[in-house]
Amino acid sequence: MRKKILLGSLLAFSTYAFAIDENNINKEIDALNIANKAEFKKNFTKLLKEFPDNVNLGNFTQLKNAGTLLLTVTTADGTNIPAFVAQDGKMINGLGALFVADNETSLEIKDYILEVTKNNKKINTEDEAANAKLEKVVGAIPEEYVLEFNNKDSKQYAIVLTDPECPFCRRHLAYELPELIKQMNVKVYFTPVHPDSSFVKSMLILSEGRGKSNDEKLKIMNQYYDENAKLSAEQEKTDISKLKVYRDVILTESGIRGVPYTSIYDKK
Repeated sequence: MRKKILLGSLLAFSTYAFAIDENNINKEIDALNIANKAEFKKNFTKLLKEFPDNVNLGNFTQLKNAGTLLLTVTTADGTNIPAFVAQDGKMINGLGALFVADNETSLEIKDYILEVTKNNKKINTEDEAANAKLEKVVGAIPEEYVLEFNNKDSKQYAIVLTDPECPFCRRHLAYELPELIKQMNVKVYFTPVHPDSSFVKSMLILSEGRGKSNDEKLKIMNQYYDENAKLSAEQEKTDISKLKVYRDVILTESGIRGVPYTSIYDKK
């Protein structure tokens, strides 16, 4: 979970003078056809205060078939990081995990990423290495500890790491995960970074979601991701020991430190 800048990638920002240009950002937003533009700008202005001073934002693009926006975060050393912005302007999530995607990814997103990241050799290499490690690590996790969403027509699949009690994971569940499921197979691994209750909720989702449809699985996830979700005394007795072990294996061996995390691969 990121507290300062809400990006999925691990970023090291330099300390050179560089400032967010709010006037230019507002001009770019005004040029877009956003239905809730006033609300979006109000929320996004608050979000801007969470960014370090040495980055800038630009290249705002609205996806044709969704309310989600794409933008570019530019660091002081010139690195460009593409990112999603939620429909209401309250959350931004990095797209570093999509650097490995190929032709079957939405062309609209793929073309945007290729354009803004064509000179980012270092970050591309680091992300590809992390994603390769992740794919290998989760391959050893038993099937009963993965919640899989099937899309029979897709030639790609995504690995998602998430936590039922992570605020940013709740936003990811609301906006990004449903879009991924429409495009490809998705394998969800629960890697909680919160107290035991988050492990219990993860186990309940895995148990109740087994054999269910994609829509039913999403409904179950939303039930337990709700910030007001309560566990019964009986549910609190759920065995979480193995999930804790697998969580540690995934995060330690992949080197990934934050959730939500999404990585996309071609099917073999």
